[in-house]
Formats: sequence, C-alpha cells, structure tokens
Amino acid sequence: MSRLRQRPVNPKRRPPLWLRGRYNRSFLEDPRRQCIGKRDLFFDDSIEALAACQALCVKCPVFQDCTRWALANYDALEFGTFAGLSEQVRRRIAEGVEEYYDWRRNWHRTNYIRKLAKRKYRERSKNHD
Repeated sequence: MSRLRQRPVNPKRRPPLWLRGRYNRSFLEDPRRQCIGKRDLFFDDSIEALAACQALCVKCPVFQDCTRWALANYDALEFGTFAGLSEQVRRRIAEGVEEYYDWRRNWHRTNYIRKLAKRKYRERSKNHD
C-alpha cells in the first residue's frame, strides 16, 4: 500500500474564507453561468481544454457557488473540469493531500504577462516592417 506524501502547507496558499460557506443550489439553473452549452469542452482531458475552461471560469459570476458545489460533490463527479479544477486536483483536495487555493489569482498574473508579451511582439514586428 502506497502512502501519499503530504506537502508542507504554503502560508501564501490559504483557502479563501468564502469557501467555508454552503453553496446555493440555485446556481445550477443560473443563466449567467459561463459553461452553459459547452459540455464537450468541460469534459475534455487536454491541457488546452483546461485552459479554455479556466478562461471561462475566471470571469463567471457564480464561481464561488460552483467551487463549493464541486468540492462538496466530488464523489458524484469524478470526471470533467468544474470550477476550473481538473479531476486530479479535486481528488487531491478531497483526499486531503492538498488544500484548495484560489487559482484565479495566479491565472490573472500569468495571462497578463502572456498578453503583454504578445502585444510587445506585435509592436516589435510592426516596427520592423
């Protein structure tokens, strides 16, 4: 039997306070959800699909309820991306190997840097033409 090694807790990666609350079940019927009609995308295993899902989840108005629901119902939904979390990440959180942290903070930072680099590249290529 293999034992899971528990990582040391990073003090900067604390679960947000809103995670402690209970989810509002009405969010499942909320028309503001960004994932409505994109079922194929959220059940794809590729890295590109995960990035596309996170791009939708990061600006979703019901993200907090969705995250609470996805973590509370892990056993019922083992497959797919929910609240921007892959099934592997949700499994580690459910098993207690990893604590939940709000990935959106890092997502904004990395995507801003990527967009800035693309913009600078385009400006540089225009100046060379």
